[in-house]
Amino acid sequence: MQGCAGNAIHRETPTTLPSEEKLEEVRQVWKQNFDGLISDLAISKNGELIAVATGPDPEGGKTRRSPIEIIAYDSAGAIRWRTGSPAQIKSLTVSDDGKTVWVVTYDDKITALGPAGETLWQAEGTCKLIALDPARK
Repeated sequence: MQGCAGNAIHRETPTTLPSEEKLEEVRQVWKQNFDGLISDLAISKNGELIAVATGPDPEGGKTRRSPIEIIAYDSAGAIRWRTGSPAQIKSLTVSDDGKTVWVVTYDDKITALGPAGETLWQAEGTCKLIALDPARK
């Protein structure tokens, strides 16, 4: 393999999994149907908050008029909060502890939402945010 700086990289890759390893069983915990489209989804590192960005489906008949909103669910699938957005949502980022959701919209705004979905602050911006833990340096 070739490295990005032109250095050769050798990596041994196993072709089979050791028989001692067991694959984790995957099971459905909850499910939710949405009107319209899901434009992004983010999950807190602790798994306590799932944020979903939804919007209208231009080809979806009645879902064409679906609201643009962010819906926050707990790990059991119950809605914690929901809030509308004036512009289509480009991306979501959730803090590790699930207490803050950052929303980037197509009108070039970054909005921080608090634990109850309230706006904490808003700024101009277009990038996808990455949540960093201030305790880790």
